[in-house]
Amino acid sequence: MCGDSVSAVMEVLSAQHGVADEVKDLTKSLNARWAMETHIALDKKRCEVLNYFGKISPLSNHKTNLKLWHPTTGLWLTEGLVFQNWLRTIKNSGPGRAVAYFYCDYKSKDRQDPILILGSLATQLARQKEEAYSLLGGLFAAYHPKDESPSHPELEHLTDVLQRMAALFDDVSIVVDALDECLDDSETVVNSLVSLNAGHTSNIRTLFLSRDEVDIRQLLIGREYIEVPIVAQSDDLKAYVAAEIVTRERMIGRKRLRLGSSELKEHISKTLVERAKGMFRWVTCQLDYLCELPTDAMRRDALYQLPPTLNKTYERILRRINPAVRLPIQRALQMIGHYEILAPQLCEAMSIEPGCRVLNKEAWWNIEEILLHCSSLVRRSHDSGELELAHFSVQEYLASLDPNSNSELAGFSLQS
Repeated sequence: MCGDSVSAVMEVLSAQHGVADEVKDLTKSLNARWAMETHIALDKKRCEVLNYFGKISPLSNHKTNLKLWHPTTGLWLTEGLVFQNWLRTIKNSGPGRAVAYFYCDYKSKDRQDPILILGSLATQLARQKEEAYSLLGGLFAAYHPKDESPSHPELEHLTDVLQRMAALFDDVSIVVDALDECLDDSETVVNSLVSLNAGHTSNIRTLFLSRDEVDIRQLLIGREYIEVPIVAQSDDLKAYVAAEIVTRERMIGRKRLRLGSSELKEHISKTLVERAKGMFRWVTCQLDYLCELPTDAMRRDALYQLPPTLNKTYERILRRINPAVRLPIQRALQMIGHYEILAPQLCEAMSIEPGCRVLNKEAWWNIEEILLHCSSLVRRSHDSGELELAHFSVQEYLASLDPNSNSELAGFSLQS
């Protein structure tokens, strides 16, 4: 399950059958007061202050993750003791409770910047209480002295103002997702976030979501954090696979799964759940592959030859690319992996052959062809509709390829 704000966690709860009425009532209350709700009066000056510190909003990532979340998954967490204890503390909190959240993102350098992360969190708290805004406004004034050039925010100042803002509330929860996607400066990001609730008198509670990376784990050793392993449970995978198969049977085009046998459908579901090792992403890639096969016999055979890992899955995709389009697909993946590029620009760049000075209109690529040949490696962005690498693991895999090797995959490397 992806990291979400309290409102999204509550949506998980409200989607389940048999949830107690009191929790449903709590869901409505929390959804009405989710983290980005504004409780202060706004004018031009205040908007300038909020925009200065809150250059990055987590809202687009929030909406994307809600679209990717699959209903009925997550009960292993919501019924767990750790979550239940957390839920009881929320129920006993008064109107002085505040929530702030952020999504780190490997695709955006700004969403890995500790100053912009803390700035976004501070902006969210400032929106929830007048006195909190006043503290942030004071910091803005300090950075913009009269008749002098403005200065840039500093981490220690943002940490200090966040702690003082939090003290104005009864209880503050801060949720940060995908710490492992802070590629170049994860140590600074983690240390900055951990420092927010340093000390026994702090009323800030932090929830960090990340893959189990060694460097991040070491930074948290010796601190008062409880680890809750996030691995998809078999019931979650069963629900996801069953629903995804039904959905794909109803689709049209390249993502449609045409099955002529209900027995094969059960066989696919059982095999994918058993082999997934908790990875939704692995399941998605195998279903994409099965959709590409024309007959039930070929799909049945494919189930006995499934790649055991994500990296092996990505390797299979690259090796299956038609040699006639390998070079332009290499260019496409490199451009998508390195740059934020609009779809028309990508299509034009792919249509220009190296050394050619005249554009051949008959060589023009379209987005659907790019998606077809890139398969599970690329997807449309949920917010902009442009193409992006489908998952952080795709970025990691392509970056791990050695461009100087003799392998046929060397040309797909994202290394400089």
